[in-house]
Amino acid sequence: SSGTVEITGEVYFSGIYPFAENQTLGDLMRRAGGITKFGSYKAAYFQRESLKQAELERLSVAKEALKRKILLSSQSSALGKENNALDADMIEALSSLIAGGSTTEEDQTMGRLVIDLESIMRGLVEDIVLEDGDTLHIPRLQQSVSVIGEVFVENTHFYKDGLSVDDYVNLSGGITEYANEANIYLIKVDGRVSAPADNGFFRKNSEAILPGDTIVVPLEVQPFSGVRASTEVTQIIYQMALAAAAVN
Repeated sequence: SSGTVEITGEVYFSGIYPFAENQTLGDLMRRAGGITKFGSYKAAYFQRESLKQAELERLSVAKEALKRKILLSSQSSALGKENNALDADMIEALSSLIAGGSTTEEDQTMGRLVIDLESIMRGLVEDIVLEDGDTLHIPRLQQSVSVIGEVFVENTHFYKDGLSVDDYVNLSGGITEYANEANIYLIKVDGRVSAPADNGFFRKNSEAILPGDTIVVPLEVQPFSGVRASTEVTQIIYQMALAAAAVN
């Protein structure tokens, strides 16, 4: 045996399975009896422990770099006379955020490998060789679209064919004054991110949205006078929170 993998959700026999060398995701699905009539191939969520550890290491490196930037910013702020109180408060707040560990929800978003499980099972794309610690979750078919971020009411709406990104955003009360309207994007149900360059067409094209998708209205981040790193810190933390919200 090369290790164990876990499969949960809408399969006939969920659980933890031992596997031999060179066994694949398709092999695991067949051992689990396949997908039930309530399951969604498109929403299949595959996580790999080795990818998660690599992402955590990269995040740790990024945090250390940002700590150094904040330290330099705090020294520069101390030398200046304007906005010192604001900058000092911001530096303290950002330092606390960076020092904190990742939450359970954020951990759940790490290590995801975007897959096309239906094509794998049909033999249309290359299968994935299993690794120890892999997990596969098959959610139920969804009939909803979520809107998160800088809208007045973050909400989940019943999917209706023909509605566009703008339509769903308006159902959530519209964007707030802090929204980065030009960079609204979609987290697709399979984990892909859709953010076409032609944002106007993207937002009014109803074919861009499928059940289970999440519309993200990002925050418009402006750097503070004495803390240039604040923009980077805020974006990292904000995007991690949005990613966790989309998964949940």
